[in-house]
Amino acid sequence: MGDLHRRLGGRPIDDFGEAVAWLNHFWCSPWNRLRVGPGYRALALAAEDYPALVMVSPKDSGGTKPFFGVVLAAWFDGYSEGGAKPPRSAQTRRLVEELQGYSEGLSVSLQPGGLLLEGQATSVRALAGKGDLEALLLSLAALAQAYGGCPAPPD
Repeated sequence: MGDLHRRLGGRPIDDFGEAVAWLNHFWCSPWNRLRVGPGYRALALAAEDYPALVMVSPKDSGGTKPFFGVVLAAWFDGYSEGGAKPPRSAQTRRLVEELQGYSEGLSVSLQPGGLLLEGQATSVRALAGKGDLEALLLSLAALAQAYGGCPAPPD
């Protein structure tokens, strides 16, 4: 993930407990996806003022499959409070397709706490090799804006 955290004003997270604390602070959705294996790394940063957590667990270990995930914390009036999802538009569909096109196997989902992008650990290698990880984060922020979201309030 290189120096991405420096370019986007963030910091590396080497401790799993710190990642959980970040999720507890910024993510208002249930969480059952975090997989930690050998080589687990994370970055806390901001993409267009949206708090983001990039996580990679590159090796399979004891049933823990390789994992790549990005959590972009956003607040959607109504939906983040238990209401209906914001409607999809031509713009949101285009942005989702663009995000999924960055690397094979990526999926994007809208959650009450923001956006979740997931894939295999090999996805991050492909993205980093092409220099697309920063562009992917900015596209996620654009998708949150297209859905009418604002950066998640810290409290």
